Amino acid sequence: MNRENDYKGGVLTDSDYLNEELYKSIIVNWEDTEFAPANQIQPASIDLRLSETIWRQKRRGFGKNVIDTGKDSRVNFDPEDVWREDVISVKKPLVIKPGEMVLARITEKLRIPDDCIGLIVGKSSFSRLGLSVACSPFCNPGYLGNYPLQLYNACTKSIVLYPNMNICQLICIKLNGTVALPYYDAARKATNAKDDDGAPDKYWMSKNLSSLKKSLDEYPAATKLMKSIEKEIDSKELYDTEYERDKNLRLIYSRLITYHNKGKSMKLPDFAAEERACAERLGTWPKIAGALLGLAGVGSFAVTFIKEIVSDSTAKTVLLTVAALLIAGCAVMFLSKKMWSSLTRKIESMEWAKKSK
Repeated sequence: MNRENDYKGGVLTDSDYLNEELYKSIIVNWEDTEFAPANQIQPASIDLRLSETIWRQKRRGFGKNVIDTGKDSRVNFDPEDVWREDVISVKKPLVIKPGEMVLARITEKLRIPDDCIGLIVGKSSFSRLGLSVACSPFCNPGYLGNYPLQLYNACTKSIVLYPNMNICQLICIKLNGTVALPYYDAARKATNAKDDDGAPDKYWMSKNLSSLKKSLDEYPAATKLMKSIEKEIDSKELYDTEYERDKNLRLIYSRLITYHNKGKSMKLPDFAAEERACAERLGTWPKIAGALLGLAGVGSFAVTFIKEIVSDSTAKTVLLTVAALLIAGCAVMFLSKKMWSSLTRKIESMEWAKKSK
């Protein structure tokens, strides 16, 4: 379709969007998400819906509680330290408390035409409730993905949102011509602009991967093994998304450096076997944690029982001390979120060895 002959420029209107070929080219997943032109196409915009996937901020805990936005800070900033993914539904809607900010994304997967720019703006109906629907409003020519949204509740009351409700709107503005370097161009791949899933920023990962690869270049044997692992992961399609693949590769590269420094075998079968064995060992920790939690419950019961039944002061002191240690041990283990997160990530980095077996 030669769109140059259909309209001459400016803001696209409903007359343009109602052209089936045009809206299907902009809403890539129109069929899978049951895009409804009659309900979503407005006089000069397209209503976009709230996705089921959202990200809430983690509470302050152990480790860094400051995000330094200085030079190259994003290289070392892992969004998993700040955000936790969640899924909402009609039965489990999104409740945003006063003063709370939630990261979300749109249901529609957009592809902005190479001769247009897109503007993502909130709806006045939500603004009047005190809900700010924002993010970077400018959408580049050639952008592809589920655009991210920042939902902030400036109201004094909680606001409840449901998946697939119209949350914002897309305005397309036609340019004087087609851009020379669209956003999806290979030259921009390092910025993760090729296919944006709307998740927290992944810029750090690309830079981190590049840095680790550069470190591995100093170890020819480890580099050779790294390429074998990448080939196996890609040939067997062990990960569903590029983000998941890169996240685990980053962890695998770190372990390769550790293995090399320990003088261990750099052959693929030996490394994979060692990873599987390590994953099994680490996998026992949740069972141990569960057992300790059970012991903590027993310890709490014991404290009450000892106070009531045991009369000898020395025996009472010893038993109370043991019970208190059990409870304290469990508390330390479960409160140490950083340690638990680190353990989880180590297990994730070994999943490729278990899947490829």
